[in-house]
Amino acid sequence: FMVTFVCDVCGDTIKKNRVEKHCETKCKSAWVFTCLECGKAFEGYDYDKHTSCITEVEKYQGEFIKKMKEKKRQLKEEAKQVVAAEETKVADLSDVGKQPEEPKKAKKGLNAI
Repeated sequence: FMVTFVCDVCGDTIKKNRVEKHCETKCKSAWVFTCLECGKAFEGYDYDKHTSCITEVEKYQGEFIKKMKEKKRQLKEEAKQVVAAEETKVADLSDVGKQPEEPKKAKKGLNAI
């Protein structure tokens, strides 16, 4: 989508590709342009570097999205811990089928008495 600015001198709403023409024809003293989406002000030709902006969802539901991303990160971390714990249990169980060594039988003879 095209970034849109507001001229801080005359208040006109201008698409990014029309800012230079606006300065040349309508508002020659324009120097500051404010992005409609994020509200950030750009001086001079700095507006040209503003190539992308926040979406409507981020603008109005930003905190909700941040919380959801954090919750998702926490769940992934917890899942990694569960998997690691289960892998440890499986490794421990792999020894279950092995027979323990039987103790050596005492020799019969004088020592047995």
